[in-house]
Amino acid sequence: MLREPVSALPNSAELQCRFLLDQGQTEFSLSHYPESKRLFDQSLQTREFPSPAILIAEIELRRGAVLARLDDAAEGEADLRDALRLARQSKDTYLEASVLGNWDSYA
Repeated sequence: MLREPVSALPNSAELQCRFLLDQGQTEFSLSHYPESKRLFDQSLQTREFPSPAILIAEIELRRGAVLARLDDAAEGEADLRDALRLARQSKDTYLEASVLGNWDSYA
């Protein structure tokens, strides 16, 4: 683990957004789903406008997985649908495949 405390959020809105996304993913991997959702929500609120569609899609992909674990399938599926739309709109086939790979959580 880290021996020194994590530094403050970066000055760049996009870096702040990505930092929160990474923290949320870490909390998810530790099964801390409510905290993970809080960080993903904060990441969406932190993003700069206009924010890269790929970044928004990645946050929604991750948040969709958290919502599925928190038994909010309807909201999770809505996030995945939007992430899929953004991935296709951006022609990001890797992200599109990631979204589709997570879709089985809602079947």
